[in-house]
Amino acid sequence: MTMEPPTGLRSNMLGTWATLDNKIINDCKKPKEYKALLFAFSFFHAIVQDRRKFGPIGWNIQYAFMFEEFDIC
Repeated sequence: MTMEPPTGLRSNMLGTWATLDNKIINDCKKPKEYKALLFAFSFFHAIVQDRRKFGPIGWNIQYAFMFEEFDIC
């Protein structure tokens, strides 16, 4: 069984935000800044995943940037 990333920036962003826990976001000391940072990382993650469909034109080395890498960021 495989889990393919969603196609397109919008669907990828929605998929990433659906996996996030609101408790972590709301319990931090600066939730407004944390949400902005989280949005930036989500957007970057979506762009990287969308770029993979272009193959060698998109990247020199193929790398599966999945949710685990996003979570580490």
